[in-house]
Amino acid sequence: MTIPWLDYLVRHIGLKEIKGPEHNPLIVQWGRDAGIEWWNNDEDAWCAVAVNGALVHAGYPSTRSALARSFTRYGKPLTAPVPGAIVVFPRGTNPLYGHVGIVEAVHPNGTITVVNGNVSDEVRRSVFR
Repeated sequence: MTIPWLDYLVRHIGLKEIKGPEHNPLIVQWGRDAGIEWWNNDEDAWCAVAVNGALVHAGYPSTRSALARSFTRYGKPLTAPVPGAIVVFPRGTNPLYGHVGIVEAVHPNGTITVVNGNVSDEVRRSVFR
């Protein structure tokens, strides 16, 4: 089964931001493609930009936001994670902050593998409980 937005982001595993005054042009382009008018760098948190970029390149609308929590109103809620689902994690106590990625696999031990951007400044796989 192919999941176009997940497949797109998987193809970019290892893509890194550029430290200093230069910026990775693809990360900047993802923000622009997603309709985030002010987006022009890879220094701001870009997990939502990566997911939005994957969605837009797969032919789906973006949230037009660089906030991970903008995805809490995207699509339809699920009762359990499935491959291709967009998952939003809270971060800290501020209700604006979070992290977002795309579920790649659901494991019998209750963990999920997520493909996400801006983890150690790159697109990578992460395992969450």
